[in-house]
Amino acid sequence: MELDTSVTTRRKKKAGSAKTPSPPQWRATLALAGVKQLNLLFLQMLAAMVAGGRLSRFSVLVEHRSLWVTLDADALQRAADKVVILFDLHFADDPWWQMVTTNGVRKGPPQPDGFPAKKAAHLIAETLRLAGEVAREDVRAARALFGMSTRVAKRAGALTAEQIDRIADRYGNELQTRWEDRRLFWSLLLIAAKTDDREALRQLQRYSVHLLGRDILGDGD
Repeated sequence: MELDTSVTTRRKKKAGSAKTPSPPQWRATLALAGVKQLNLLFLQMLAAMVAGGRLSRFSVLVEHRSLWVTLDADALQRAADKVVILFDLHFADDPWWQMVTTNGVRKGPPQPDGFPAKKAAHLIAETLRLAGEVAREDVRAARALFGMSTRVAKRAGALTAEQIDRIADRYGNELQTRWEDRRLFWSLLLIAAKTDDREALRQLQRYSVHLLGRDILGDGD
């Protein structure tokens, strides 16, 4: 099953015309590359936390520590090479986003077993910039890539640079691993990435799209 995030309209091609992707198709390609880069930043952060012994808050790290410590840079890249985002920031929770984009809440105290503040802030900021760009082109594409509800995708598209910086600075502790309760998914993903099992990675690609589709359909939006 392929995930189509193209925001182009179909046009009849003139005979003999060059088959050059239109600008929106290029933007869709860049968006997919951006999602994979964000996944890589997130997985690198998780791997660094395992290496530093910061495990207690995240079951996906505790339960799969023996796998995380064996992943090299190439394995992390293979695990990150997904067309959907592997982390979550209340992307299906419109009331939460309404709160943080209007009144906001106080920045909570740093958690010793949480994500490193600077790395989390950078990841959130880059994610919201990309999600906003995609949402302004096509809300459905933002939903498909980030697992956002329609309302959250529209909010992401309307975020100002100041709002993005504020959210990134305040809410690093709200980052979550997507599907953390699906232990088998993460176990299979890490094993396939470690062993470079390309067929398993392709199957997990399709499965991740399926899971995100279920999340989107289940948000009632």
